[in-house]
Formats: sequence, C-alpha cells, structure tokens
Amino acid sequence: MKSGSGIMIIEEQLKKRILVLDGAMGTMIKRALSKSDNNSIKEKSNDLLNITRPEIIEKIHKDYIDAGADIIETNTFNCNDLSLKEYGLQGKTYEISLAGARIAKKVAESYKNRKIYVAGSIGPTNMSLYFLSKDKTIDIDSKKEELKKIYIPQIEGVIDGGADIIFIETVYDSLNAEVTLETVLDILRKKQKELPIFVSATLGENGKIYSGETPDELFKKLDRKEVTGYGFNCSYGSAKLISSVKKLCESTDKFILFYPNAGLPDKNGNYVDTPEIMGKYMKELIDGGTVNIVGGCCGTTPEHIKVISSFIKREIAD
Repeated sequence: MKSGSGIMIIEEQLKKRILVLDGAMGTMIKRALSKSDNNSIKEKSNDLLNITRPEIIEKIHKDYIDAGADIIETNTFNCNDLSLKEYGLQGKTYEISLAGARIAKKVAESYKNRKIYVAGSIGPTNMSLYFLSKDKTIDIDSKKEELKKIYIPQIEGVIDGGADIIFIETVYDSLNAEVTLETVLDILRKKQKELPIFVSATLGENGKIYSGETPDELFKKLDRKEVTGYGFNCSYGSAKLISSVKKLCESTDKFILFYPNAGLPDKNGNYVDTPEIMGKYMKELIDGGTVNIVGGCCGTTPEHIKVISSFIKREIAD
C-alpha cells in the first residue's frame, strides 16, 4: 500500500480519536422541503436534488459539520438505475452521483480550519439475490452480473466526484453485499485508486440480517484486506444494538462504525429517540472505546449529532 494513501490517512486519524459521522439525509430533506415553496419537488427522488436543488443539500451538509461531524455522506443512497427507474431517471445515475459527491466535497473543502471527509453512500437496492436464489429456475450468476451493472455508474460517480471513503451501507443481503464490494474493488483497481471501504449492516430484532446471517457470519463472508471497517446502521435504534456492537468489537480487529436510527418511528412516523436519549446509549460505547466512527441514521438530525459530538475528545489536531 502506498504511503500517504487515503486509507492510511483515515486509519491514522481513527487510531488517534473517534470520528463523528453526520446524521440522516432524508430526514433533513423532508424538513427542508416542508419549508419550500416548490411543492412539486416533493414528488421527485431525494437524489435528484443534487441536480435540481443543490443548495438544499449543501445546507444540510453544513448543518451537520457545524454540529460536529467529521465525515459527511453524499446524497446518493438510492442513486442507482433500479431505484431511479421509479422516477423515470434511469440512465442519470452517474450524473446524479457525481453531482452529489461534488457538492459534499465543495462543502467539506470550504472548512479551512478542519479536515472534513466525504463518504460516498452506496445503499442497497430492492433486488435481493438471496430471495432470487431460492427460485431454482433463475440463473443467479446472471442476476449478480445485472446487479453489478446497476451499481457501476453510482460507484464511479461518487469516486470521480471526490469521495474520500466508500460506505456500503444498510446491508440486508449477504449476496448483494459481496457483489457490491467486489464491484467497488474492481472500479478502484481500474481507476488505480485506494480508498477506505466500510461495510455497514442493518439488523432485525433477532440480531440477524434478512438473508439469515449473524453479524459475525456476514463480516467473515465479506472479509477482505481492503475493507477498513465494519459496523451497523439503521436497524431499530441504539439501545438494542449495544450488545451487537460490543460483540463485533470483540470479533474483529478492524475499525467499528455505528450509526443507528433515532429509535423506531411512532404511529405518526416520528422517531422516538431524542438527542438526549440517543446520546445516553452512544456515550456508553464512546466512553468504552468500542467504536471508531459514530453518527446517526433515520430520524437523526444535527441536534443528535451535536450531542454525540460533545462526548468526543478533540484534543488531537487533524
């Protein structure tokens, strides 16, 4: 590995202190659009805002950085042809992903007194290879190739747009995750780039992902020397995931990433964990040295990140 590569820079930082990740993008987009006078935009994909309303995305990134985030994720979670097809935007994946990464990079570089990292967000699709593999009439290898082609423009877009890190997140299907990871590695090799890669799973209340694996089984399947760290996001909140995070810390020597939901939504769709409630559980992991990157997923806001950030020791300069 080349000295001074992006991987080594991130690893050096994580050995010094815990880095703070931002919170939910979708939650903040919903908040921003509720104040917008352009109601028609609510019918479009969140990812399309990278093109049509970049100022909204810029403001969200800035709000999270000002709350204490060291890492901001690109607004590209659903930016793949399969998801964008619903909006008639198939074929626009690369353009939208590139724009999302460039927006985040522009905001990150505007902070001259702090080093802010940009993580390229690669979310799941609704194509489950695990589910399809149960149908013996389906050629699963051809489906793997199909999924790889779906992911290529998204991954290339965030890399070309300047992402410092790749997040393969909300993993619910181990077969999908293997294809996604191999696609990322293939593209990085082709572009002769080295970037840190983190893989983050979402768990059910049984402590397993949708395809049936425990975290230990999943991450063993995905273990590659190129993967910088593993973790959990989304799921059902921080309180019930603490034991899973601690077990993961004991079973791997890689860096641990944790960014849960703000609990579960109530009957009105509002997430129940306030910044103070979520902060209490996150503080336990932070104080115990269990995690290396912490932030928030669905329902979290800059207020949540501000509380989490307040627990991080920042004596070490960037």
